[in-house]
Amino acid sequence: MKKITRRKFVQDSVLTAAGIPLLGAIKPSRNAKNAAVSVPLHWLDKPTYANGTTFGVPWPKGALKKDPGLALISGSIEKPVQSWPLAYWPDGSLKWTAHALSPLAISAEEVKLQAATIKKGPAKPLIQETNSHIKVNTGKLQCVIEKNGSTIFESLSAAGKETAKNARLVLLVQTQDSDDEISDFQLSRLEGKIEKVTVEQNGPVRAVVKLEGIHADSSRQLLPYVIRLYFYAESESVRLMHTIIYDADENKDFIRGLGVRFDVPFDDTELHNRHVRFVGENGGVFAESVRGLTGLRRDPGQAFTQAQITGNPTPINAELPQTVAHRLQYIPAFGSYTLFQPTPDAFEIQKQTRQGHAWLQSAYGKRSAGTGYLGSPVGGVAFGIRNFWQSHPAQLDIRKAEKEKGEVTLWLWAPRAQPMDLRFYHDGMGQDTYAEQLEGLEITYEDYEPGFGRPYGVARTSEMQILALPHTPSNAALAEIADQIQSPSMLLPRPDYLAASGVFGSAFSIPDTSSEKKAAIEKQLDFYFDYYKNQIEARHWYGFWNYGDFMHAYDTDRHVWKYDVGGFAWDNSELSTDIWLWYYFLRSGRSDAFRIAEAMTRHTGEVDVHHIGPFAPLGSRHNVMHWGCSAKQLRISTATNRRFYYYLTGDERTGDLMREQINAVKTLQTVVPVRKVNTAAPKNTENSDIATVSFGTDWGAIAGAWFTEWERTQDKAIREKLLDSMRTIAAQPHGFFTGSSLLNLETGAFEIDKTGKVSVSHLNAVFGLSEICFELLGLVDDPMFAKAWLDYCRLYNATPEEQKQELGESLKKLNLQQGHARLTAFAAKQHNDPKLGQRAWEEFYKSQGGTRSTRLEITHLKGPEVLNPIDENPNVSTNGAAQWSLAAIQCLAFAGLYLNE
Repeated sequence: MKKITRRKFVQDSVLTAAGIPLLGAIKPSRNAKNAAVSVPLHWLDKPTYANGTTFGVPWPKGALKKDPGLALISGSIEKPVQSWPLAYWPDGSLKWTAHALSPLAISAEEVKLQAATIKKGPAKPLIQETNSHIKVNTGKLQCVIEKNGSTIFESLSAAGKETAKNARLVLLVQTQDSDDEISDFQLSRLEGKIEKVTVEQNGPVRAVVKLEGIHADSSRQLLPYVIRLYFYAESESVRLMHTIIYDADENKDFIRGLGVRFDVPFDDTELHNRHVRFVGENGGVFAESVRGLTGLRRDPGQAFTQAQITGNPTPINAELPQTVAHRLQYIPAFGSYTLFQPTPDAFEIQKQTRQGHAWLQSAYGKRSAGTGYLGSPVGGVAFGIRNFWQSHPAQLDIRKAEKEKGEVTLWLWAPRAQPMDLRFYHDGMGQDTYAEQLEGLEITYEDYEPGFGRPYGVARTSEMQILALPHTPSNAALAEIADQIQSPSMLLPRPDYLAASGVFGSAFSIPDTSSEKKAAIEKQLDFYFDYYKNQIEARHWYGFWNYGDFMHAYDTDRHVWKYDVGGFAWDNSELSTDIWLWYYFLRSGRSDAFRIAEAMTRHTGEVDVHHIGPFAPLGSRHNVMHWGCSAKQLRISTATNRRFYYYLTGDERTGDLMREQINAVKTLQTVVPVRKVNTAAPKNTENSDIATVSFGTDWGAIAGAWFTEWERTQDKAIREKLLDSMRTIAAQPHGFFTGSSLLNLETGAFEIDKTGKVSVSHLNAVFGLSEICFELLGLVDDPMFAKAWLDYCRLYNATPEEQKQELGESLKKLNLQQGHARLTAFAAKQHNDPKLGQRAWEEFYKSQGGTRSTRLEITHLKGPEVLNPIDENPNVSTNGAAQWSLAAIQCLAFAGLYLNE
C-alpha cells in the first residue's frame, strides 16, 4: 500500500499551523474499513465545570491508514473534534492520534470516537495573526498577545468587556539565605522578557501559543522559561503551562518569589460591588467584598447585603438608607488579600486596607484548592494553580482592589515563605578522590563528586488557569471551577481497548482473577499501588521540587523512609518506577493511578534532568537532593519514561523533553558513566564522533529516544541510525552479552568487539531496555537482532551449564532474577515454548533478587514510638515494588497461559 505521509492529511478544509496537520473537519472517508473504526472512551474524572480537553487514542497496526474524519459520538449525537497524528506504525498507518474537544462537546455520558457521518465544511481557526499581534477568539474569551514585548498577554476579555490585562512574569531574588537572625540582603525584582513567540497549533477547536524568554532587570538575566497558552473553542479559560529552567548560582541567588501577575480593571465600579473569592477545601469558599456592607451598626437592608454576599449587583446607592448612604466613605476598604499555603496541611488568609497598615487574620484552613476570583457583577477573573497545596509553598495575592485596577499574582513559590535553598546538603567530607568517593558510596550509597551536585539546568513545570468571566460566579460555580483546575476532566480509551491495540509492545493485559494464583497477583499489584498512594499522603511527599517522586528505601529502625541517607532517599526513576505506574494505569484505568503517574512524569522529566549546562540532557541517579548524585545518566532522562503520558495526552512539553534526548548520547563523551569503576574506559572528548555506550541502560535510553522520534515523525535518518545500532549489537560476538562498545554518533553503528569478552549487568534491562525491545521486535524485521535479544532474555536466568554451553562461560552471580522473569516470559511467547513459559513463573515465584508474593501485612504505629500515626510494611522498597509489579504484569501478558495452579 502506498505510504501515507503527513502531507496526505492536509485537505482543502484542513487548517494547518506550524507544520502540524489537523485531521478534524474533513470529508468522511469512503474507506469501509476506516468507517467501521470505533473506539470506546471513558472519563478519567467525570466533568463538572466543562472546559476543553485533549486526549490520545492508539490504533492497531494497519487499522487506520488515513484519518476518515473522526467525531465524538455521545448517544446519538455527533460532536466535532480536532485531530492530529502523534505517531505512526512502520507501514505508515496511524499509531496514535490526539483529539481536542470544546466544552460544548463534553458531557458526562459514555462516548466513543468513530468516523463522522455528517459532512463538515471549513471551520474558522481560533487565532488571527498579524505582524505585531496574535488575537485569539474562542467565542467566550478574547485574548490579545503582543509578539514583541514583555507581557504574556495584553488583554483578556469576556462578553466584550476587558477583565484582565498586562499579564507578566515576576521573579524575586535575594542575595543570601535567611538562616541568620539578622539578615542583610538585597532583594531584586525581575520580570519576564519574551524572546520568541510561536503559534504551535491553530485549529477550530484548539490553539496553542508558545512563549520563550528569560527573567530580566536592568543588570541581569535569570531563569529561562517556556510558557504555553492553551485555548479551546467556546471556553472562557486560558491554560498556562509554565516551565522554568534553573540557571542561578544556588550559593548566592535565593529565589524569594516566582509567579504570574496581571491587572484587573474596575473603572468606576463601586467598592462594595468588587468581589474577592478564595476556594479552600471540600468546596468551601471564602467570599468577601472590598468594602463590606454586612455587620455594620446601621443596616443597609437585605437587598444590599444579600446581593453582595451572592456576588450580584447591589441596587443603586440612592436606595440605601440615609444612615448608610452618606457614611459609605467611612467603611474601610480592604484592597489587599493574601492566601498563603506554606505547608501541605495549612493555609491562612489575611487582608489589609493598604500598604503600610496592619494585616488582619481572616481565615485558616488546611488544603486550599488554590483558586480565587477578583471582579464585579459585570465581569472579572477566576484564577488558579493546579496542585496548589501539593507544590507548596504557594500563594495567591490580590492587591490594589480598591483602585482603578486591581492586581493579581499567582505565586508558584510564595514570597512569604523562606527562599529557595538549593545548595548541596553537605560538603563531601573529604571525598576528593574517586577512591574516597567510592568509600562514601559503600557507607551511604551516595555517588558523591565535587561540582556534580549542583541544580544548574534542572527545570520545573507548573500549570495554571485564568478564566475571563462575564460576572461574579456563585460560590458553588467557583468551587466547580476549582475542581476542574485541580482534576481536569479527560477522556481516555478503555483498558481493554488499550491492551488490544498492540501499543507498548503488548506488554500488559487487563486484570485477570480467573484463577487463585492470578487473583493473588492482582491483589498484590493493587496492594503495592495503594501502599504508595497512602505513603505519599502519610509521609508528605509534597513540595515545589519534590511533588511526584517517591522515596527509594525504608529505615526500619526509625520507621521513616531514608530521606537523609545518600542514595537511598529520592528514587529518581530507579528501576523503572515510572513505567510500573503507567502499566498499572493502562490495565486498571484508575483515575488515582493516572494522577500519580502524571505527577511523577512531570517531576522526573523536569527536576531529575539537567536541561542546560555541562550535564545536559542527562538525569541524576537517586539522592537526598534530586540533582545531587554525580552519576549523570541516560537511564534517568530516558524518553521511554515519558512516552506513556505524551501519547495519552498529546502534551507538548513532554514532547519537548523526549526530543531533547535525541542527541543526549553526545554528553557521554564528557561525562563518562563508568569513569569511577573503570579507569581504563576510553576518555572521549566532545570533538570526537564516538562515545562509550553500554548495550543496557545507555542504549536502551538512546533507542527509546530514536524510536520515539521515528514513530512521531517518520524521519528516515533517525530510523537508519536506530537500525544501524540494532544491527551492530546483533553482530557482536556475544550480542547483548558483549556489554558495551564505541558508538559512532553520526551513523549509530557500534564498533565490533574483538576481545570476545562476556559482560552483563543486572541493571541492563530494568531501566526501559526491555520495554523498548519488546516493541522493536514487533515492528522491525531484523532476525539477527531478534535472536540477540531473545538470547539475552532466555539466557539471563538460565542455568550456569546452559550459559556456558552458549557463551563459553557462565554469567556468575547475577541479581534481580525475579525482575528478569518477564524476559523469560517474552522469549516463551516469541518461541511459543511452554517450558520457557513455565520457567518464567518458577523464576517469578522463586523471588531471587526480588520480592515474595505474600507480604501484604500492614503494621500500625503511633506515638510515642513515632511522631505521627503511620501504617508501614518494612518489607516494601521502591526497587522491589517496581520490579515485582513489572514482572507480574508482563509475565501475565506474555506467559499467562502457562501459570498453572
